[in-house]
Amino acid sequence: MKTFDGKKFPRDIGKLKGKKKISVIIPVKNEEKTIGKTVQILREKLLEKGLIDEIVVIDGNSQDRTREFAEKQGAKVYVDKNILPQIGNFSGKGNAIYKSYFVTTGDIMSFVDGDIFNFSEKFVTNTFIPIFLNEKTKYVKAFYTRPLLRGKKIKKGEGGRVTEILARPLLNTFFPCLCSIKQPLSGEYSITRQCFRKLSLASGYGVEISFLLEILLHFGPKAFAQVDCGMRIHKNQSLHSLGRMGFEVLQAFLHHSSKHGIISVREKFDEYYDAISGKKQKISQFFFPPVEKIAKRTEFILLRHGETNWNKELRIQSRNDIPLNQKGISEANKIAKKLKKEIITAIYTSPLRRARQTAQIIAKEFGIEPIVDERLVEINHGKWAGQREKDILKREPEKFKRWKKTPWEVIPEGGETWKDFRKRVASFFNEVFWKRKGERILIVSHKGAIAVSGCILEKKPLKELLKYDVENCQFKKIKI
Repeated sequence: MKTFDGKKFPRDIGKLKGKKKISVIIPVKNEEKTIGKTVQILREKLLEKGLIDEIVVIDGNSQDRTREFAEKQGAKVYVDKNILPQIGNFSGKGNAIYKSYFVTTGDIMSFVDGDIFNFSEKFVTNTFIPIFLNEKTKYVKAFYTRPLLRGKKIKKGEGGRVTEILARPLLNTFFPCLCSIKQPLSGEYSITRQCFRKLSLASGYGVEISFLLEILLHFGPKAFAQVDCGMRIHKNQSLHSLGRMGFEVLQAFLHHSSKHGIISVREKFDEYYDAISGKKQKISQFFFPPVEKIAKRTEFILLRHGETNWNKELRIQSRNDIPLNQKGISEANKIAKKLKKEIITAIYTSPLRRARQTAQIIAKEFGIEPIVDERLVEINHGKWAGQREKDILKREPEKFKRWKKTPWEVIPEGGETWKDFRKRVASFFNEVFWKRKGERILIVSHKGAIAVSGCILEKKPLKELLKYDVENCQFKKIKI
């Protein structure tokens, strides 16, 4: 396995990064003592210099001021249970990590724990740099010395107890190709988004083992790399807590090992005997399906925005930025309730307000943010934009009638050609289909954009545009 020394990496990270987007994700629960400083360092050292693209904190329903301090320092903050509740909620670190996919957009997802006392931006940059150095590298794990913190005393080399007592012996015995991973349970790592999409992940502490065995299954040992990040000082768990953690790690190991055909387990029990309370506790993890298999087939839901006053007046809106009226807001709320039953993993919207408002209302039902894409804006109607249809009919009757009947054959003066329009929208779908294959995606746009989208997705000529005609807040579903 390729092993790097973080001190020897190139300094020009921006040049390595190029146009790639990087999301830094921090899963947390009750980390008010450290989260503010962690986000501040990431913002000042990386985000403001364009070396990463977003800082996202996924909170496991903290009861302290974790969310407040993270937001104050500039992070986007989400509570994990509110993100896509349609796929279920399960207490644990893996729940936050899996759901982070749906609220981030980076080509590379860099994870870091929120409890590090000696945090440095190197815990992030050191793990994503190797991905840029070798295209075969999909996953980079940090390793470090982990002292045991007891009050003000530091015991060198005494951290990582679950690793040394459980994880390492299991990997050495059953997966010797992974035995050289120095910190198999470390919380600092980077992974390509396309790799993440293929993985089934445990909802609890077993998530780190899930990453290792799933990536090995899909990509083989050459996908891994690791990097020395020096020393990491963090909040140490009690032995009692580590027992529960170890139980979840073992559960995940047995689950994934059976997929490899290494171990056959007839029956697993999810009751853990708590020696302190003297009681058995149920500790079970859910194993999320790979993101790329959530919808089985890629599905696009093409939705037109809600009504505006210009719709009501039969005025051509084109690219004019007109907001929804009250009826349009009501329509958006109704369709949001209807679509809530679907597992929609991403929402894309035109930048125009009527589409963005509609998308934002729907997105609240899924706990995700709409992604604005300029390529979804309506076709440019030239000099007809902003005019009432009856006025155009009086002035250019023949041209207007032909436009109503065969719009693909008519271009208003100064307007966009349908060829250019189709090319623009097609570039969007070519990109999104590759990035989100196997997902269910909502597109909120405009009458013309939806019609041309339908032709693109179903490979139809423009003469079939009217087949995809929809009224306000109506949609077409297309499976690929």
